[in-house]
Amino acid sequence: MDSPNFTINQLRECWDRYLRYLPPMERGIASKLLFMYDGARFYSPAVFTSPPEEDPDLRFTPFTRAGFESVPLGQHVVYAVEALARLLPASELMYSSAMLATLCCDLGKIPGIVDRLVDNHAIYGMVLSDRYYLKGLGDTLRENVLNAILLHHANVNSNTKDSTILCDLVRKVHQMATLTAIRELSMDLTSLIATWRRFKAEPFIHPRREWYRYVESTTPIDFSWLDPQLFLAELAPLINRTLPDEFVYLTKDDVALVSVDTFLKIVRKMALDQCWMDILVFEADHLERWRMVTLIIERFLGASDVIAIGLLGKDHRLARFDVGYRSGKRLKAKLIPINVATLGTKRLDALRKGKPAWARVTACRKITEKEAESVGWRDDE
Repeated sequence: MDSPNFTINQLRECWDRYLRYLPPMERGIASKLLFMYDGARFYSPAVFTSPPEEDPDLRFTPFTRAGFESVPLGQHVVYAVEALARLLPASELMYSSAMLATLCCDLGKIPGIVDRLVDNHAIYGMVLSDRYYLKGLGDTLRENVLNAILLHHANVNSNTKDSTILCDLVRKVHQMATLTAIRELSMDLTSLIATWRRFKAEPFIHPRREWYRYVESTTPIDFSWLDPQLFLAELAPLINRTLPDEFVYLTKDDVALVSVDTFLKIVRKMALDQCWMDILVFEADHLERWRMVTLIIERFLGASDVIAIGLLGKDHRLARFDVGYRSGKRLKAKLIPINVATLGTKRLDALRKGKPAWARVTACRKITEKEAESVGWRDDE
């Protein structure tokens, strides 16, 4: 679903306002990139000038899909460029490399790539940029831009050699662009979920102190949005409006009924302690509520942790579930549907005394045939 506030003129205004300050070589590259995002906005494969055929090395499909569900890719790029302009004046030496990296970062989202793991689109974007767009640049500039593209979603330790000021800058630019999109979508739940799906698995990373000093010396900016504690507090009202008041939080050794506030504390603790839960089951009469919980958890745990979320339908039977990713691969796991028709005032007792109320979903735990038969689970269900 495209944002009604976005028009293709924003791309052209972006060019006139921010890109005209680039040197001739970089300005020509930026022009080609904006043309790509223009086509992505209108889902028009005919305008694509990059490889028209499938690329067996990268397993690309033809360029026939593009854009976000809620925020067109071109609009996201505009937001990112505007964020960069707020952080970095055009007169700064880093402006050219930062602008190119900002424009190139999401090229990997234009092909019809099936899986949307953050690492993959960053890798594809780097390869596309290197092969088709950044030729002619000096070696140092090219390497810096490619490094920033590759790491614009990465959780990189500030003390490592790969964590450069440029990488930190481009990473924050894309975070700010996503938050701008969330605010301008009028908090519409469907659009918000689609935006969060693009933003998942990107942990809060405080930039290097040098970058703080660098930005503060050029333009004032409020960094409070980088604080996960404040972010959770800001998100709590939305959760309270869209989710049930109670959650059944299940772990290996305990079953507990928790409120939304307690759930937020659990997520915060998981984020800070790098913990992970087995299964969270809650009642929901709308699938989007379940998706929101999934996305919130993924947002703070990252893509390397295993998560299972169960949805209870109106008949109080587990309707479906989702499993997180570990090392970029989808886990094949079975989840026992549990009949919790007796839920109510005796909810906890029913879960504790009934048939398996939870099934661990990990890389090494499999549900036995006996366990499956005991609850009437079959492969074709």
